[in-house]
Amino acid sequence: MPHFFKDKPVERLLGPGITAERLNDDTLGRALDSIYEYGPQQLYSQLAGQAVTRLGLSCATGSIDTTSFHTDGEYNSAQEDVPQGCIQITEGFSRDHRPDLNQVVLQLISEQQAGIPLLMTSLSGNSSDKESFRHTLNEHLTQLREGVGLSLIVADSALYTALGSNYGGVAQRWLVVYTRAAHERAEQTVNKRYLKQSHAEYQAFQTLTKQSFACQPDAEAALAQFQKTLKVTAVYEPQLITTPGYKGKGRPAKNRTPDTITYRITAGLASILETRQRVIQQKCCFILASNQLDEAQLSHEELIAHYTPGQQKVELGFRFLKDPWFMAQTLFLKSPTRIMALMMIMTLCLAVYGALDHRIRQTLKEHEETFPH
Repeated sequence: MPHFFKDKPVERLLGPGITAERLNDDTLGRALDSIYEYGPQQLYSQLAGQAVTRLGLSCATGSIDTTSFHTDGEYNSAQEDVPQGCIQITEGFSRDHRPDLNQVVLQLISEQQAGIPLLMTSLSGNSSDKESFRHTLNEHLTQLREGVGLSLIVADSALYTALGSNYGGVAQRWLVVYTRAAHERAEQTVNKRYLKQSHAEYQAFQTLTKQSFACQPDAEAALAQFQKTLKVTAVYEPQLITTPGYKGKGRPAKNRTPDTITYRITAGLASILETRQRVIQQKCCFILASNQLDEAQLSHEELIAHYTPGQQKVELGFRFLKDPWFMAQTLFLKSPTRIMALMMIMTLCLAVYGALDHRIRQTLKEHEETFPH
């Protein structure tokens, strides 16, 4: 660490008298311990509250989401009883596509103007979004409402454990959203998948038509079994062709009774266009649900506007944290408690980045200036 900070303006960044040599592993380790003892979530919430106030941001709407960071080391993955307040670093659903490694989960609630996280929570590696979303909202929603004015939470389908017009005694309204851009993306995805699947089914069909069967029931059974495997194609006008067999050499005599008869299948194979179109229609639409039934308070257009940009903000934040330049794709520290503290520092870095980005864009807009890139 001192080598890293050697050519950095440390005193200007952190204060007079602080040099690169003082930023060593021992010092930073003790800082992480102090953050954990104070409470990473509590400390971050205090800083975030001041940040959004100074920036004059409206925090009426927030987005909740999670991501995972894989770790090096076993930590407390094999420990059954983890002390209260400490996370368990263990295997779970990996968003990093590294299911072989233990991980920690970071959950954020971010405001939608600058994407600054209002609340950060470190979770165990095997935590479920369906459970953690509800727990976080039940525990902190009142605090966020009173502290920063949060009144609307946006989340993906993990907030639901079932779908319906009335869930858990809460009346809801649903909005089915369709966009042409989503339709075009769905067509590309489905066409690619259908081309691969139909080619595989055609190859299997070719193999079937080359087989010979000893009796008609065997051929019919094979055809029926093959049809059950089809997903994007269908067999039409199937027929059985009989082929006589004779023992001995030479041409058989006229009107001679065959010694054996074999059966082969002949038919056509065609794509099912209706199935393809139905899948495209399903993929190009999504459902937004809200328990705010008063359209005067939350119109259809506002519901869409809150969801799409809001989710993009929190996802862009995760992309920032996972960027190779951040150098935190994989973690290795002394203890799970220090990793919890590091999650807070990483989230604080995201907040600083979001604040700077917001101020730059705001100033450029006020002066009608742009950057070439």
